[in-house]
Amino acid sequence: MSGTPQAGPDGENPEAYIAGDRRRALAAGTSLPERTGGAALFADISGFTPLTEALVAELGAQRGAEELSSILDRLFDELLGHVMEHGGSVISFSGDAVTCWLDGDDGLLATSCALAIQRAMTGAGSVRLGSGRELQLAMKVAVAVGDARRFVVGDPRVQLLDVLAGALIDALAETEQQAQAGEVLLDSSAVRSLGDRVRGTVRRAGARSYLVVDALTVDVVLPARPAPTPPLPEAQVRDWLLPAVFERLRVGRGEFLTELRTAVPMFCRFGVPDFDDDPDAVAKLDAFVIAVQRVIDEYGGSTLQLTIGDKGAYLYAVFGTPLAHEDDVARACSAALEVRDLEGAHAVTDLQLGLARGRVRSGTYGHRWRRTFCCLGDPVNLAARLMTASPPGAILVSADVHDVAPGYRWSRLPDQQLKGKSASVVAYELLGTRNRRRPRQRSGLPPMVGRAAALAQLEDRVAAARGGAGQLVVVRGAVGLGKSRLLAELGGLLDERGFVTARGEGQPFGTPTSYAAWHPVWRQLLRVPARLSPADQAARATRRVRKLEPSVLQRVPLLGAALGVPIADNELTARLDPKLRKASLESLLVTLLERLTDAGRPLAILLDDAQWLDPLSVDLLGAITRSVIDRPVLLVLAQRSETGDDALADLAELPRLSLVDLAELDAESSRTIAATTFARLGYSDRDVSDALLDALLDRAEGNPYYLEELINFLHLRGVDLTDPSVLRSAELPDSLQGLTLSRVDTLPESPRITLKVASVVGRRFGTAMLHGTYPEVGSPVELDAQLTDLVRAGLIVRETAETRPGDDAHAFRHVITAQAAYEAIPVTLRERLHENAGDYLLRHEREGSTIGLDRLAYHYGRSANLNKKRHYLTLAARRSRADYANAAAIEHYQDLRSIVEDADRCELLLELAEVLELTGAWGGAEQVLSDALALAEARADQLTIARIRRALAENARKQGRYDEAGRLLTAAEAGFTALGDRAGLGATLHVAATLAAQQGQYDLARERYEASLVIRRELGDTEQMAALFSNLAILAEYAGDYPRAQELNEQALTLRLEVGNRWAIGVSQNNLGMIALLSGDYDGAVERFTEAMRLNSEVGDQWMVAIAHNNLGNATREQGRLAASAHHFSEALAGYRRHADRWALAILFEDIAALAVLRGDHLRALRLAGAADGVRAELGSPRAPAQQETLDATLTPARESLGDDAAQAAVGYGRGLDLDAGIRLAEEVAGAGFSSA
Repeated sequence: MSGTPQAGPDGENPEAYIAGDRRRALAAGTSLPERTGGAALFADISGFTPLTEALVAELGAQRGAEELSSILDRLFDELLGHVMEHGGSVISFSGDAVTCWLDGDDGLLATSCALAIQRAMTGAGSVRLGSGRELQLAMKVAVAVGDARRFVVGDPRVQLLDVLAGALIDALAETEQQAQAGEVLLDSSAVRSLGDRVRGTVRRAGARSYLVVDALTVDVVLPARPAPTPPLPEAQVRDWLLPAVFERLRVGRGEFLTELRTAVPMFCRFGVPDFDDDPDAVAKLDAFVIAVQRVIDEYGGSTLQLTIGDKGAYLYAVFGTPLAHEDDVARACSAALEVRDLEGAHAVTDLQLGLARGRVRSGTYGHRWRRTFCCLGDPVNLAARLMTASPPGAILVSADVHDVAPGYRWSRLPDQQLKGKSASVVAYELLGTRNRRRPRQRSGLPPMVGRAAALAQLEDRVAAARGGAGQLVVVRGAVGLGKSRLLAELGGLLDERGFVTARGEGQPFGTPTSYAAWHPVWRQLLRVPARLSPADQAARATRRVRKLEPSVLQRVPLLGAALGVPIADNELTARLDPKLRKASLESLLVTLLERLTDAGRPLAILLDDAQWLDPLSVDLLGAITRSVIDRPVLLVLAQRSETGDDALADLAELPRLSLVDLAELDAESSRTIAATTFARLGYSDRDVSDALLDALLDRAEGNPYYLEELINFLHLRGVDLTDPSVLRSAELPDSLQGLTLSRVDTLPESPRITLKVASVVGRRFGTAMLHGTYPEVGSPVELDAQLTDLVRAGLIVRETAETRPGDDAHAFRHVITAQAAYEAIPVTLRERLHENAGDYLLRHEREGSTIGLDRLAYHYGRSANLNKKRHYLTLAARRSRADYANAAAIEHYQDLRSIVEDADRCELLLELAEVLELTGAWGGAEQVLSDALALAEARADQLTIARIRRALAENARKQGRYDEAGRLLTAAEAGFTALGDRAGLGATLHVAATLAAQQGQYDLARERYEASLVIRRELGDTEQMAALFSNLAILAEYAGDYPRAQELNEQALTLRLEVGNRWAIGVSQNNLGMIALLSGDYDGAVERFTEAMRLNSEVGDQWMVAIAHNNLGNATREQGRLAASAHHFSEALAGYRRHADRWALAILFEDIAALAVLRGDHLRALRLAGAADGVRAELGSPRAPAQQETLDATLTPARESLGDDAAQAAVGYGRGLDLDAGIRLAEEVAGAGFSSA
């Protein structure tokens, strides 16, 4: 027989779950006397209710419950140490109270122990919250002296329970009721025994008297510590622990006993025999406890504690932890009914039961040498209060139980006023079960035959894409309806049709990594394996781009974001701001996609779990979709229909969008799924009863994944599938979430813990990272065996995708499994595992692997390591901001707000406000800046105050609140002047000048721009000098001083050429082209616009390229080169359409209308002008008077040619066109002009 495992890595020792004196007797091979004399001590901590409320308010329900249990653990470790020092044994726990026995003591040691406990509570009971608020826990201690009964009850196959009973314990319970917080109260038996060795104050209650102890009058000599005992045999220790608890301790994973679960606590109070005078009392209690344990065990629950008091005794049980079942509420209700009916068969009286349901913290607490497994939380307290309120013979339950247990009969009770509850509680009495189970109703959706219709829709879109008409298809459906399976079927079809297919999927965990879903797609399309080193990946991508499109080689560093690998910037890409970087990357990827399809081979991109696409991935999807409408490209997304996530809301505006909605399977298809699943598990048709099959189909309601999991559930329990009555003993799951958790709980301990660790790592995980996150998962051989078990259980799958060499990759088969496993881990343990995961990633980063900041921020952001959390969230926030990944940046910044150091808080808020403004969240940005200003003013940080005021002024200016912006700028200017901060003053004057220009105060604007220019020149700030020259040029243009405007633009261009910012150089060239165009220098305008377009193409700003084409169209039209003009207008149309820029399209319609007039195409010229009117009306953007005057003059020949009525009809026709029809009309005019030239 093997010895008991000693304390493992988590410090848990199975022997600590046995009372100390009992443990020593077992080790010595002796028995404790059943009748004994000594002192009993009861200690009860008070103040937990207000502490619980404060912790929940400050930390949230989940973290608050954990922190509460952590405090309880620390307290008991301190307090129970005093019990052991005084020679006592902890017999039993009752929530936050303990009953102790000091054998042979006359009360002196017990009273000394009680006083020591109260002294310890002075320090240990003080709890300081994160907010600075301090709460004080208190303890009341009762002591009684005399004879008692010590015995053991319970079924060893479930759990043995140590009991201390008799009149002495009744007196102890009465004494505890009279004690107040902070007191040590002695029963009269203890007072008589101690005599003058104790002094205090007498307290009377009716006929009984007690003593509130002040002090002992004699010194106390503590007993010698017991000699260490040899380990107990494992089989002997096992009897004292719940089987699930023992197994977890046996494998050294006690820390995973602590979980947050939705559970159903059950309390049962009953009258007990007279233990002093009834010789059969112990046997009677034992018989009843065993009967209750077996009922609870039969229904999958756990009996946790037995407490004996002055008003009888009560048993505390729970359903849902440490093992969960899909139907724990029904199990608890049925068990309660059977326990209630035990009263007549056993020598107990007046059974009262209470049940509640909710989130509890289950786990262990106590001292390292005396512990217990229990559940804490509001549902536990509520169940106990309901038990107390229950009449004899009744079962009272909370609304949370009643509402999810339809198979029972109930009586609605008056709302209950319960101790510890400020509000009344809704309660029901459980009367019994229904005679007949009410059948579940079908959803009413139209029947479908498998997925043939959905596949036919996809085949139609495949054919269209193969024919050169790009397609976007969104497959929608609830969890488990087969979206991923349908995509797999589609993949085979695409292979048969000769498509090049690339696949990706959304990221369900943590802050989304930018373009995460696209990483595998572009790796496949560009043939860049993940197993290569970062340098080799960059080299492979460069070679592939050189072969596909050499003209974009300089932008290869941008591909790092799409591939998920860092590629060092070159001179061109280093100068791109975040917004332009994003636009240039999208343009680059579109170009590469076009080259990949130039040879005519069709291409398909399949994105699963699209509800988790990050915003940049959605933007890229839109850019690609708009660009491939005339390419053989198929884009297919699978998305949950019930997520409520609006990340893909903009897809409705994309061209050639098709929706494929998956409904529940019909009965015939469901039967086929069931037959296939049973066959896979080795069952034939004869092995499954029709009644069972009908019940499974009814419960699954056409959800194939749910149906498969139900069958797996029954198979794992080894039920007889030919027996229709199996349904009475194996209630079927009501929810997929409950089913998943119950599946996890059927696993052996080691693979179950491995699954939980994997859920921390992510949906995909490698063996090396699992071990790095939690080395206790075992050796590589042990870990491989555990993963094999999980694969066989159908919870994870092995992956064949490229990973780190030597690191086998796995993935959760379904994200629901990962979520259920993750949520069962308490926050404190999750935090430690996340930190371990982050540390592992950092170690491998130092070894040369590529680790994304998003992954480090995800793990450290969920750890308790504040320094690393701040550091990596800050890095990730700033990197996301630099990448124009605004949604991710905002999430990181918001996570930082509550943990950043005070000295850094204002800077962080300024950065957050900037990102919020980029997303158009003006109000949110203003609030963040106001918060930052309050902090800076509290710290009297004048420099930061001035910076924030300038930022608030910019915010107000952009919202049109010009007076407010002016006041803030005046204050900011004064602040920077007082501080002598020339850079700050120069920037403020720049903003003030722009504000003046917007208000039409051009002289004031010029004055402030020039004042800012003087400062920028002093500081040598070349880029800002160029910007100021450019702004001054605009003022000159407004004034009609084109020579001055050209001179200033030339100065801006000279400086930008010196800096080498190609995008800015392109802007200057475009500005000079506009001045040339306005001055009638059409040749000069063409030259400038052509150079601007070349530079914009180089940096990948396709929107600016479209503008350059538009401007070239106007310049060449004025030159009389109508064919060239038509060509440029056609290119501008394509660009604006890709960017969905309706305002630019309206202006372009007008420009093409002018071309049509010159060609003599008067009818379509007026129709295009009408189409422009329609777009402007939708946008609320009418022409300025000067613009209208110019357009009217341009269209006069057309009006005169057609006549007023026909001209008016043509314009009206154009106004009635939608945008797509307007674009087609413009394409016809531009195309006709080009082809006829």
